[in-house]
Amino acid sequence: MERPLTITLLENFGPNKKGNTMKLNSFAELKSFVELDNHIKQLNADADRQMAEQPGLWVSHLMPAEKWVENYGIDTVEKFEHQMLFESYSNVYKDTFGVRPRGKVTVAEMKSFLERA
Repeated sequence: MERPLTITLLENFGPNKKGNTMKLNSFAELKSFVELDNHIKQLNADADRQMAEQPGLWVSHLMPAEKWVENYGIDTVEKFEHQMLFESYSNVYKDTFGVRPRGKVTVAEMKSFLERA
């Protein structure tokens, strides 16, 4: 059995910032977190590139990976992508019907709805 890990996210150090500490239960969780962190950083870099290429375009940045873990329990790229799909589905559904969707919906149903919208 692996012992719990405590990591400090050094990139958040600065003159007015403290490092964020996260508790992880295994090296597998650390690996998943690093994958999620890299994925989000790549999406933010893609947004920066798009804005540089298209003056006047504004694309918001995603919050750091540790906030997804802390606030939503989203700790893998797969869970993150599912959440992004659901948020897109929910927003388009509300724009279309005036209310948020109710009940459970499958990934296939969300993708199908978004393709038709």
